Amino acid sequence: IIKHEHFTVDDEIYREENPDVEKAAVVPDMPEEIPTKCVTSRIKTQVNCRVKFIDFEGRSDGESIKRILSAVLKPRQMIIIHGTPDSSRHLAEFCSKSKDMGVSHIFVPGVGETVNATSERHIYQVKLKDALVTAAKFSRAKDAELAWIDAVIGIQMTEEKEQVAVLEALPTKSSHTPVFINEPRLSDLRQVLNKNGIQADFNGGVLVCNGKVAIRRSTAGKVQLEGTVCDDYYKIRSLLYSLYAII
Repeated sequence: IIKHEHFTVDDEIYREENPDVEKAAVVPDMPEEIPTKCVTSRIKTQVNCRVKFIDFEGRSDGESIKRILSAVLKPRQMIIIHGTPDSSRHLAEFCSKSKDMGVSHIFVPGVGETVNATSERHIYQVKLKDALVTAAKFSRAKDAELAWIDAVIGIQMTEEKEQVAVLEALPTKSSHTPVFINEPRLSDLRQVLNKNGIQADFNGGVLVCNGKVAIRRSTAGKVQLEGTVCDDYYKIRSLLYSLYAII
């Protein structure tokens, strides 16, 4: 029987019999350098395709701008800027022909062009006499105080011999229909009613107060008050009036 162990040499025995082998330096094989060369050239290639531009900017959507202007904003005057000349002229033509808007003036200025968009072209300063100011009854509406006055404009000469327009009270007082100034929200009215001991809750868009009075806003934006004639009705109406400036 022939075994491979009979023909193999033990490494340790081989080193003992040949001590000079360990001292020999092993030189690794050096890689061969491959020569390279870079050559550049310019060529013209015909591209058989078409390039299209798609505008993904949402704020420049023409149809949305038209709907907002005609259905929501309905401006009286317009200044169209920040657009190409063709798109600006197209929007100006649409607004001028729209029956729902009724724009009186449309400005399409060019680059560096100045526009006079003043709604009132002639403004005059008028002085009020002390007696007229004292007799006026002012009502606060947010940050302003308003009053109804019946007066006539007169011209007076100052010490510097200048003409000054002055408002003078009419000799006879005339009555007028009260004017309600403000647009209170029903949610604000609900808070006022709850603070004054009146239970108010919404039911289908209608503010029901103590189960006796209903307050709703009509399609025209007017606040309607309905209910039985009782003490709660007059109290709720008084609280509603307190949110307005009545002159």
